[in-house]
Amino acid sequence: MNVTKRQLELFHNNAHLLLSQKKGQESKLLFKLRKVIKKTTNLFNDYMDEIQEIRIDHASVDEKGNVIQVEGNYKFTPEKVKELTKKIRAKEKELIEIEPHFVDNMPEDLPLDFREVFENFVLREQEEPSEKE
Repeated sequence: MNVTKRQLELFHNNAHLLLSQKKGQESKLLFKLRKVIKKTTNLFNDYMDEIQEIRIDHASVDEKGNVIQVEGNYKFTPEKVKELTKKIRAKEKELIEIEPHFVDNMPEDLPLDFREVFENFVLREQEEPSEKE
């Protein structure tokens, strides 16, 4: 299944958040989350490396060519921020192939925010309810 790199990032961040909230608990959903995290960690790390490279490529440098950092953050000129934003947005939209592992039944207590992020990873895409005429 194809997902965007941004969807992968959101999945990883939210899956880790839910797993930390449910620490010590077990369910089919948590099992599937761990499984998909394990299978997509390299893809996620590669994407994070790509974002870091883009940030470094656009960062300000001193007279020796060293990247300038202020309080641990790269410094950017206004022009470079615009370029950086365009490059990152383009990278976020790139598609990657993942192998989903769907749960059979969606847990009733799963908050809506998690449902949307986990779609196509561990939850099947939900159909929009049709409007009554």
